[in-house]
Amino acid sequence: MSFYTSLTGLNAAKAELGIVSNNIANVGTIGFKKARAEFGDIFATSPLQNASGSIGQGVLLKGVAQEFSQGNVAFSQNSLDMAIQGQGFFVLKPNLTSNQTVFTRNGSFRVNNDRYVVDSSGQFVQVFPVNDDGSVVATGLSSAKSLQLPSTAGLPRASSKIDLGVNLPADAEIIPQQEQYKSGAAVYRFDRNDPNTFNRSTSITVFDSLGNPSIATIYYVKNSNATIEDPTNKWQTYIYVGDREIIPALLNAKTDKGETLFIDKFGQQTTDPTQFDPTFNAGAPHPLYYLNDQTNKVDSTPAKLTGGFIDRASGFDFGSTDSNKIRIGFSEVSTTASGTWTNAISSSGAGAPAQEYTITLTKGTGADAITRTLTFHRQAAAAVNGKTLRAEEIDTLLAGTTNIANVGASGAAAATETAAQALAALGLGYTGRALDGSLSFYDINGDQTFSIAVNNTMRSQAGGFTGSDFSSATALTVGSTTEKQRGLNNRSFLKIAVDDSDPIVVSLPDKLRGQALTGTELAAEMTKAINNAYGDDRYTSINSAANSDFRLFAEIDLDNLPADSPLRTAYAEPVRVPAALLNTPLVTGGLTRAGALEAGIKMRLPSLETYSPNAPNAANDLVAAVQREVDSHIGPGIIKVGYDPRARSFTFKPNDNAFKIQSLKVLGPLDADGTTPKSNDVLGFPAIADFSAVGAGTTQGTLTSGELRPNGNDILNEDQRRYGIRVDYLKDQRKFVFS
Repeated sequence: MSFYTSLTGLNAAKAELGIVSNNIANVGTIGFKKARAEFGDIFATSPLQNASGSIGQGVLLKGVAQEFSQGNVAFSQNSLDMAIQGQGFFVLKPNLTSNQTVFTRNGSFRVNNDRYVVDSSGQFVQVFPVNDDGSVVATGLSSAKSLQLPSTAGLPRASSKIDLGVNLPADAEIIPQQEQYKSGAAVYRFDRNDPNTFNRSTSITVFDSLGNPSIATIYYVKNSNATIEDPTNKWQTYIYVGDREIIPALLNAKTDKGETLFIDKFGQQTTDPTQFDPTFNAGAPHPLYYLNDQTNKVDSTPAKLTGGFIDRASGFDFGSTDSNKIRIGFSEVSTTASGTWTNAISSSGAGAPAQEYTITLTKGTGADAITRTLTFHRQAAAAVNGKTLRAEEIDTLLAGTTNIANVGASGAAAATETAAQALAALGLGYTGRALDGSLSFYDINGDQTFSIAVNNTMRSQAGGFTGSDFSSATALTVGSTTEKQRGLNNRSFLKIAVDDSDPIVVSLPDKLRGQALTGTELAAEMTKAINNAYGDDRYTSINSAANSDFRLFAEIDLDNLPADSPLRTAYAEPVRVPAALLNTPLVTGGLTRAGALEAGIKMRLPSLETYSPNAPNAANDLVAAVQREVDSHIGPGIIKVGYDPRARSFTFKPNDNAFKIQSLKVLGPLDADGTTPKSNDVLGFPAIADFSAVGAGTTQGTLTSGELRPNGNDILNEDQRRYGIRVDYLKDQRKFVFS
């Protein structure tokens, strides 16, 4: 019996050793749980025997128990390898129709030829069914289904948001404060190709709307170390997708009440900037200030300069109530006459008397008088066809190269000069357009008067220049030789220096010539002109097809377009220097201007490094350049190009609803292949866009482009910019105050 007892011990030891060996053998098996032996003592007693006095008969292996403790989670190269953290099992079925359920902790899965997810034995992984949004619809084991991957993964979606967590070194060097940038001509500039200009970088894959991947790289440049006042390190980030830098959008800071928070260069924070700067316009562009930089507090008061008392004997008197107005011109005489073109002027057909519409300009008197007659329309008596004279034709003839001027008052002889040549001989100039009623003539030197006579003998006088300035067939003398009216030269109006800036010369815009202003109105115009001159605007550089080219499209109601509309004339490609034909298919296809607009007209701005949208009447006026390019293709006075300073965007709308233009869109150029649309990021014209409904009326629609992004040099160096300058007129003291 003792031998048997010893033998059970050997068998038990053998069993335990086998279990341990199995544990060791499966140390690399995925999902394996180690086992342990559980033993029991063997007793042999009769019912009448006292068990406490019995001697055991050996040991018995009662069972093998597995330990389901959490194992280590390791990473693999298989995207379908999974592990369960905590309790639970993967559920599998031997085949698709089996009712048998298998549980395992082994998460090593793969995809079979039918796109089902299976384990190494080919058993099918079971999952709960879900909706399209990923929510589970049933959780019963009987509702589980075999997981089959779809053949498609849905529509591609462009990356729109990145959640990125990084750990940057607190002891990183502040590169912009290195010794080499503290003195001399060296200036720190970030360069992603130079690792000495940034501290760290990281990359992440992003996708466009077609699912194409790109690498986005974020570069980090340390700006400042933590201090007692501000216990955080500051970093500047630069983001590039491929070779293109992504300019981060600025978000308005908000208070707890949701009010927009503003800060100026003095660190003043407010929700109402007008309390510091009455000229503040929240929708206009403004300089960017960082609160982190506003650390040194200096008590200061706004500067104020009060001009001298206006000498009413030798100067102009606005009056004690500021009711007298001064005309903006060059000299002591008013040198501008303006009129409003109201409607078309129609002439009749057969049987009508001779008809004409002329403007005669005379400068000087007696033998020294110089006279030119500008003929805009003339027809002989009993002409077969009539004529409708439109405002845009007036503008075209004034700006064109057609001879329309005669020497002298009579317009019967053949024209020998262009309008420009005639005005040059008179020493006169003009601004504005007949189309919008802003056409004005003025004496360039400003020291002589001149007269205007409008001769309108057209049969149906439905419009033309009207009002006290230009009345039909009535000569108007501009200025007075007996009672001079003092005027102001709008050019080089004043010179000013603010806070040790270099002196700058400020001019009032030419559009003010001929207008009469009170002292208060003049102060407001001076405020705008000074702040514009001192602003932080940059030039817009137009130097390649990528930023000079754009396309103009229109939807036109051709069924109701008048037969004599200029849009029904044949489209012609404008002459360019250097020569470039952009719309040959439109010309060879025999399209009208209306047809060309519906097909899309390719346009190109002349190259210039110093365009500016805030330079009215200047040679580098970007808005005027776009207007000239549009007019060169479809004719003047059809589509009006403007600029919205709040949105920093171009605007387009028809000048007259008679052109039946119902909607417009402006797009960027086509790629080199001639078919792929591209955006013009500088001018703000997208690659693809919908039509916008438009109309000539002020309450009708206007096409507004994307944001203009000036890409040239700063107009003023940063240390020369000044903001918040204000001019007031104190009527009681007859003084102008600059503050």
